[in-house]
Amino acid sequence: MVPGSKPLQLFALKEMLPLRFKAEGRMKEVFIEKCVLKSLSYPGMIKFYHSFGCGGKFYFLLEFCYNGSLAVFLERQRILSL
Repeated sequence: MVPGSKPLQLFALKEMLPLRFKAEGRMKEVFIEKCVLKSLSYPGMIKFYHSFGCGGKFYFLLEFCYNGSLAVFLERQRILSL
Protein backbone atom coordinates (compact mmCIF):
# COMPACT_ATOMS: atom_id res chain seq x y z
CA MET A 1 0.00 0.00 0.00
CA VAL A 2 1.25 3.45 -0.93
CA PRO A 3 -0.13 6.46 0.93
CA GLY A 4 -1.75 9.03 -1.34
CA SER A 5 -2.50 12.69 -0.87
CA LYS A 6 -5.84 11.80 0.76
CA PRO A 7 -6.42 9.27 3.56
CA LEU A 8 -8.03 5.98 2.59
CA GLN A 9 -11.78 6.27 2.34
CA LEU A 10 -14.37 3.51 2.66
CA PHE A 11 -17.73 3.48 0.94
CA ALA A 12 -20.98 1.60 1.57
CA LEU A 13 -22.69 -0.04 -1.40
CA LYS A 14 -26.43 -0.56 -1.01
CA GLU A 15 -27.73 -3.28 -3.32
CA MET A 16 -31.39 -3.46 -4.35
CA LEU A 17 -33.25 -5.96 -6.49
CA PRO A 18 -35.56 -4.06 -8.87
CA LEU A 19 -37.59 -7.18 -9.72
CA ARG A 20 -38.54 -7.55 -6.07
CA PHE A 21 -39.58 -3.91 -5.78
CA LYS A 22 -41.48 -4.13 -9.06
CA ALA A 23 -43.32 -7.28 -7.95
CA GLU A 24 -44.34 -5.50 -4.74
CA GLY A 25 -45.37 -2.33 -6.62
CA ARG A 26 -42.67 -0.31 -4.82
CA MET A 27 -40.39 0.88 -7.67
CA LYS A 28 -41.27 4.50 -6.95
CA GLU A 29 -39.76 4.13 -3.45
CA VAL A 30 -36.30 3.44 -4.92
CA PHE A 31 -36.37 6.66 -6.93
CA ILE A 32 -37.76 8.66 -3.99
CA GLU A 33 -34.96 7.34 -1.76
CA LYS A 34 -32.38 8.31 -4.37
CA CYS A 35 -33.81 11.85 -4.68
CA VAL A 36 -33.92 12.31 -0.91
CA LEU A 37 -30.37 11.03 -0.42
CA LYS A 38 -29.07 13.25 -3.25
CA SER A 39 -30.72 16.34 -1.78
CA LEU A 40 -29.44 15.86 1.78
CA SER A 41 -26.44 17.91 2.77
CA TYR A 42 -26.22 18.19 6.53
CA PRO A 43 -23.60 17.23 9.13
CA GLY A 44 -24.33 13.82 10.55
CA MET A 45 -26.23 12.64 7.48
CA ILE A 46 -24.87 9.90 5.23
CA LYS A 47 -23.52 11.34 1.96
CA PHE A 48 -24.84 9.98 -1.33
CA TYR A 49 -22.14 9.72 -4.01
CA HIS A 50 -23.56 7.83 -6.98
CA SER A 51 -26.17 5.34 -8.18
CA PHE A 52 -25.94 2.79 -10.97
CA GLY A 53 -27.44 -0.42 -12.28
CA CYS A 54 -25.58 -3.57 -13.18
CA GLY A 55 -26.56 -7.21 -13.62
CA GLY A 56 -30.25 -6.57 -12.98
CA LYS A 57 -29.61 -4.76 -9.68
CA PHE A 58 -29.57 -1.15 -8.49
CA TYR A 59 -26.74 0.18 -6.36
CA PHE A 60 -26.29 3.30 -4.24
CA LEU A 61 -22.73 4.31 -3.38
CA LEU A 62 -22.86 5.95 0.04
CA GLU A 63 -20.57 7.27 2.71
CA PHE A 64 -19.42 4.49 5.03
CA CYS A 65 -20.77 4.74 8.57
CA TYR A 66 -18.01 3.57 10.92
CA ASN A 67 -20.38 3.08 13.85
CA GLY A 68 -22.88 0.88 12.01
CA SER A 69 -26.30 1.56 10.57
CA LEU A 70 -29.13 3.58 12.08
CA ALA A 71 -31.19 0.39 12.36
CA VAL A 72 -28.44 -1.29 14.43
CA PHE A 73 -28.15 1.79 16.64
CA LEU A 74 -31.90 1.89 17.27
CA GLU A 75 -31.95 -1.83 17.98
CA ARG A 76 -29.12 -1.42 20.54
CA GLN A 77 -31.08 1.37 22.19
CA ARG A 78 -34.11 -0.97 22.25
CA ILE A 79 -36.10 1.54 20.21
CA LEU A 80 -36.45 -0.83 17.28
CA SER A 81 -36.61 -4.61 17.09
CA LEU A 82 -35.69 -6.27 13.81
